[in-house]
Amino acid sequence: RQMCIRDSPRNRVSKIYEAIIDRPLDQKNINKIKKGIFIGVGEWGKANIISQKKSKKRTLVILELHHGKNREIRRLFHAIDHKLFSLKRVQYAGLDLGRLPLGQYRSLYHHELRKIQSFTK
Repeated sequence: RQMCIRDSPRNRVSKIYEAIIDRPLDQKNINKIKKGIFIGVGEWGKANIISQKKSKKRTLVILELHHGKNREIRRLFHAIDHKLFSLKRVQYAGLDLGRLPLGQYRSLYHHELRKIQSFTK
């Protein structure tokens, strides 16, 4: 049985991303992202920065979103003048995506399905 999850902001589905950017975020920009940044006509984007780790000339940032607006993370980093090199979703609604190849899917276990269904009620 297939099921489609409504990715509506009202469902508050948590999504965790790994972003590689050009330099670490300072506290000022972390606070801006947490409160919300204007990212386009009538749109504000916000996220929680979970962690960041500098590696050579780049920084790995782990962030959590609940909204999922079109290209929201890309527009957030653009608004604070940070270059985004790569972006990958690693978790959706508490489910780790693990080594699932791009464009592929797998069947959910019963306990995973119950967890997902709790978001859409």
